[in-house]
Amino acid sequence: MKILGTSLFFALFVLSQIATASPNSLTYQGRILKVDGTPLEYNNVSFSFEVTSPDGLCVIYREQVNGINLANSGGVFDVPIGKGTKGYPAAPTFKLLDAFQNSGTSFTCDGGATYSPAFDEIRRLRVQFHDGSGWKMISPDSEIRSVPYAGYSYSAAKLGSNTAADFVLKSVLPTCGAGTFLSYNGTNFSCAAVAGASGGTVTDVTSGNAYLTVVNGTSTPTLTLNVGTAANTVAAGNDSRLSDARIPTGSATGDLSGNYPSPTVAKLQGVAVASAAPTSGNFLKYNGAQWTSSAIATGDVTGLAATLSGYVTQSSFNTAVADAGCTAGQTMYWSSGVGKFLCQTLSDSSKLGTTLTSAQVFVGNGSNVATGVAISGDLSLANTGAASVVGLRGKAISATAPTAAGQVLRYDGTSTYVPAYLSLADIRSSVTATNTMFPATSCTSSQTLTWSSLTDTMTCSNIVVSASNFGSQTAKTFLAAPNGGNGTPSFRTIAASDLPTSGVGAGTYRSVTVDTYGRVTAATNPTTAAGYGLTDVFVKDGNSFGQDAFIGTNDYFGLALKTNNQYRLVIDRDGNVGVNTTSPSAPLHVNSNGSGTILASRISNSNNGAEIAFYKSRGTDASRLAVQTGDRLMGLYGLGAYDGTNFSNNSGAIQILAAEDFTATAHGTSIDFGTTAIGGTVRQTRMTVNPQGLVGIGTTNPIAKLHVDGAGDGDVSHYLLNTDDTSANSRALFLLGTAATGARYGYISHQGSNYSGMGSAAASKPRTTVVAGTDTGGLNLYANQQIGMWIGATEALKVNTNGYIGIGPGTPRQPLEINKGHIFHTGGDLVHFFNSYHNGTQRYAGYGGGSAYAGAIGYSPTTGSMYFATSSATGATDTSVTGSANHMTIDRNGNVGIGATAPSYKLHVVGTAGLSTGTAWTNASDRRLKDIHGNYEYGLNEILKLRTIRYNYKKDNALKLPSDVPMTGFVAQEVQQVIPDAVKTRADGYLELNVDPIHWATVNAVQELYGQIMILRQENESVRKENEELKKQLQQQAADLELIKTRLGIK
Repeated sequence: MKILGTSLFFALFVLSQIATASPNSLTYQGRILKVDGTPLEYNNVSFSFEVTSPDGLCVIYREQVNGINLANSGGVFDVPIGKGTKGYPAAPTFKLLDAFQNSGTSFTCDGGATYSPAFDEIRRLRVQFHDGSGWKMISPDSEIRSVPYAGYSYSAAKLGSNTAADFVLKSVLPTCGAGTFLSYNGTNFSCAAVAGASGGTVTDVTSGNAYLTVVNGTSTPTLTLNVGTAANTVAAGNDSRLSDARIPTGSATGDLSGNYPSPTVAKLQGVAVASAAPTSGNFLKYNGAQWTSSAIATGDVTGLAATLSGYVTQSSFNTAVADAGCTAGQTMYWSSGVGKFLCQTLSDSSKLGTTLTSAQVFVGNGSNVATGVAISGDLSLANTGAASVVGLRGKAISATAPTAAGQVLRYDGTSTYVPAYLSLADIRSSVTATNTMFPATSCTSSQTLTWSSLTDTMTCSNIVVSASNFGSQTAKTFLAAPNGGNGTPSFRTIAASDLPTSGVGAGTYRSVTVDTYGRVTAATNPTTAAGYGLTDVFVKDGNSFGQDAFIGTNDYFGLALKTNNQYRLVIDRDGNVGVNTTSPSAPLHVNSNGSGTILASRISNSNNGAEIAFYKSRGTDASRLAVQTGDRLMGLYGLGAYDGTNFSNNSGAIQILAAEDFTATAHGTSIDFGTTAIGGTVRQTRMTVNPQGLVGIGTTNPIAKLHVDGAGDGDVSHYLLNTDDTSANSRALFLLGTAATGARYGYISHQGSNYSGMGSAAASKPRTTVVAGTDTGGLNLYANQQIGMWIGATEALKVNTNGYIGIGPGTPRQPLEINKGHIFHTGGDLVHFFNSYHNGTQRYAGYGGGSAYAGAIGYSPTTGSMYFATSSATGATDTSVTGSANHMTIDRNGNVGIGATAPSYKLHVVGTAGLSTGTAWTNASDRRLKDIHGNYEYGLNEILKLRTIRYNYKKDNALKLPSDVPMTGFVAQEVQQVIPDAVKTRADGYLELNVDPIHWATVNAVQELYGQIMILRQENESVRKENEELKKQLQQQAADLELIKTRLGIK
């Protein structure tokens, strides 16, 4: 999809689930990339989800999820479906998973159509997202082949492999007494006694040995008992192999029940057979517990319900037409009252009012009865059945038939249509029907017929010949009679005889006179403008017109003045005036190879000088409009050439701008001063004077009388200079107050080496002084690199050249010295601070006496780390503090190390750690805080590959880990090959192990083991039951064998 016309997006989605409860939502995951491969990381993405029918034509459910923040996501998203704003359907009880229900329901689609899903139909998911510029469709739609959390699963309409049609509700089954069975008559179930043919039917008979042969065992089985005296036969009578040939007795076992010699088949392959006898046409059907007699239902045949959905059953059809055995003269019709087809007799006698007489026909009347009437009007009918048209719309047609081809029925204007020929007078105008189209009289010889579309008539009009009626002719010819006499005119060239001669002799003349026929009658050669009779031309030595004189052009061309064959003054066709240029680009364009100065001079006895005024207005010269805020009233610009043809663009400028919309009482202005930086081409405003007179340097919005602003990678300098630094009154002074003299708020001054004026407290000079009030106190910055704070004439604090700070009079002798003062401490040992370097660390420490321990807090400007240390023994000396060991470190990344000098984690402990409130560290694990991306993939297979070892860290190892502590764990390189999540490479190249992923893999492994144990337990239970069954069979077989031995006399 396009984003701002430049980006193409695609998404990979996953519908995920968690095998716990079944919330009414799905998870939609994926990643969105632009066409250039970069991810979409917009911070307010919206998603629109639609669940549709398999063909995508029916929208069943729609919702929108807004405010998904993909900033810093790499384009990856995880959006819940079912928790957004539902757009369709409107019913509040309709939830997301309701859209997947297939069991006996139908949906109203968005738009009004109805969709009834089959029991195994899937759904489609249609997704759009909004990236801030517009909606984008993810195409194609995605199939949802199974619904997460089993809200309504793919087999929601089935139990196992059976549909609802395969089962019977318990509530519709009667309670049957002993010795009866359920019987189904096609409509209802009832109880029936087992008798006769209802005793049941065996549908599958097989033989387990060679003694019994079965033919057609699944339909109409024929059982043959192999009788004889040889092997694999049974004895009949007194067989020599038997000591006692007789009919067996006793209880039957296995699939038989009852007693020999008449046992009953009670089971088939160990599954019980219902005792109720089947009805004719039924078959044995397994109901999950036993074989029962059942008729074949539509649901027993796969797909038959869908195939027969548009048909009625034979019995339903027979019922519908049972009373529709119609006889001759009857027809079948549907009676909604009885719900079946019935017959009715067809008869028209009741609708005929009379009998027909000669030349009459039946015509229905208002009582729905047909009566005999004679035909009248424009049609006549004889009793032979022949009809004649005798009129049209009530007008008679002549009985005289047409006599020749081309005749038509023509209305005579009174009452009758008669055969006749058409004439031009019969053609009427389509505009006015009473007007004939052609004129009543003939046109003259100089006229022709002309059609008028306005009246739709033909009129006579004069024939006019114009130049357009003549074809193209040879150039310089004309239509004329023959030049030698009378005759037909033709196009020819002019001949000498066509023009008469005049009395002027041959020659060249500057002034000629012609008569009304164009013939030259006189000719002269004047030498002055007056000789030509010209009084309105400009001539040498001037003119005296007696009125204002005008010179110029009246067409679209310019005017130029030249001297020495050079253009000096040019006025182009747009009115631009150029001095020494032929192409002026402004109303006044002055160019010169020498001096380009424009000189304005004024000679006057008044105090006024020469002026150049600039006027600005909006509108037109004829209708001026007031200027508006921001309009430039005037501008002075400096431009310079940078090659043979081009000039710079306003490199330096002074502009006066309107600061408000001008009215008769409002003329506010500002002044803009601009320059172009060295190496640049764009002019920038450097100084602004606003309408209030505030001056801004480096800012266009000054807020003070002088507002200086600047920025850059170098110094931003503002100078207040006094080059005389030696006299007694030399100062560079910056005063703060309400007036130039008198009381003031303070001042900043630079005082020279010999200054002795106001504020010259007895201290080193030259110096810079910051004073509050009138010399009552301030701050001195001395030229000898010292700093002093003074109150009145007394110096209260001083920083000397070596950085020592002194509080009180005198020169400090230590980094911090308090002269005649104290550091007040409210209790406990006095804390001492000192500056030392211990392993590159600046420390601030304290100690409290010879028998106390010392401690320190240190900061390393080299590493950016903070350290916490204590002395290893008592003794309040500087050495015991500076030599103390680091116990805790906080590095510049915020990592805290306890026993670790270079922590790699937010909390890095070397040694042991304990919790006083429990046995484990805790993490925030609330589901509301998590974006879940799936299940952890490592488990039993990976755990089995891990090797647990005992070890000690090597002595003098690079990470300074303790080597005297026996430990148990893993080798990071080995774990990395199995569970990469558990190992990462430190900045120094060493591997470190995080056991959390191994814990999670162990949880998965335990779950896998539990699953395997449960499978083994089920298999073991199955084997145990099977063994019990086998044991029973062996016991029965042993009993049967003993019985056979007894009957055979074998001991």
